[in-house]
Amino acid sequence: MPEPASFISVAHLKRLFKLLTRLRDARRAELARIGDLFGDPRELARFYVESKCQHHNPADRHEDLEPIAQVRAPAFEVINDFLRGEFTPLGDGRTQMFVLSDAGMGKTSHLMMIRLMHLTAFWPRGYDCLLLKLGEDTLDRVAAHQDKARTVLLLDALDEDPLAWGAIEPRLVALLDATRRFRRVIISCRTQFFPETGSDAFGRPGQVEVGGYTCPMMFLSLFDEAQVDAYLRKRFPERWHERLLARDNPQRLRAARVVGSMQSLRFGPLLLAHIRDVVAAGERDWNAYSLYQALVDRWLDREERKLRRQLDQPPSKEILWKVCTAVAIYLQARGERLLQREALDRLTAGFPHLASLEHFDVGGRSLLNRNAAGAFRFSHYSIQEFLVVHALATGTAGVAGGGPVRVTAQMLEFLACADRM
Repeated sequence: MPEPASFISVAHLKRLFKLLTRLRDARRAELARIGDLFGDPRELARFYVESKCQHHNPADRHEDLEPIAQVRAPAFEVINDFLRGEFTPLGDGRTQMFVLSDAGMGKTSHLMMIRLMHLTAFWPRGYDCLLLKLGEDTLDRVAAHQDKARTVLLLDALDEDPLAWGAIEPRLVALLDATRRFRRVIISCRTQFFPETGSDAFGRPGQVEVGGYTCPMMFLSLFDEAQVDAYLRKRFPERWHERLLARDNPQRLRAARVVGSMQSLRFGPLLLAHIRDVVAAGERDWNAYSLYQALVDRWLDREERKLRRQLDQPPSKEILWKVCTAVAIYLQARGERLLQREALDRLTAGFPHLASLEHFDVGGRSLLNRNAAGAFRFSHYSIQEFLVVHALATGTAGVAGGGPVRVTAQMLEFLACADRM
């Protein structure tokens, strides 16, 4: 059988957004499911800038001490090469890839783009794609899936999988055992959470050994200046009169100045996605904690204004901070990402201001989303982590009833930044 054509390509990006708006029936329902679990797919497709990837952890590079050559490649090219090639899966790990990066670097977005290109029929015919958020039901869903040999399986956020906490290597082995018959498998994970497993016995870069499997592995790279500029051009395109006069969009020029004040934080795709709020906060000496604080504060400013128009006794922004903090601590203490309807009702009985969540705007630039079943989740796990740290730093954690919470590497980074403010 001839080798399949392209699965994923940057050449498809311009058409992808338009095709997503035309989906109907089952594919439209799948698009809604993706939005519930992972974020707005249309927003992603509209502004997406392709990441680059590398074999070595970007955090291992210390430019001031030793100039290490980092070979980077467009991530779509690497993934496309991985997905192509017809050969019998040997169950030794070569068809199961790990994609690693720090928080907010685009792991979930990358897997979403692969699934969206399949959903809009850019793939060769005859191949399926399954995108799942890792969790307690993953092995059951993987076992039930038909035609594994023709399916690309995408498993997102190993670091958010409760079954991996405190038992990462056994969980990895279980996942690799259960998925070895799929055509290809891609598993995403935060770098700090991934175990320090053995390197490849032959010293090959981009390979990792886990429980007898030797799997390909890649790290998503930070954006470079050209990618930051490409993103800003998508967010702030020239209007017709600016194109006619060959002038730059003044909004983009201002955004570029503010982005410069973000220093290395500007190279993270997640923070760039909220660039309008960063621009509104202005130029300053940013760190991770102060930047997230500004994003949440701007978001709650908007919510406070909207709630004043909707409610007779609207909550203040200070109360809204406590509302979001209560949700974040509750979820973090239970190792969850979704606040279900029943849980919200129980929490509201003890903290009535939580009822204001029902009136939140959960679209656009909101940092809180709501799925079709009425469950709430923060738009990115790092927002939840920040709110827990902010509550600890400001002494407001008691509003959620206290109790131990799971501490992550990202939370420790927020704490370190808060201590320096």
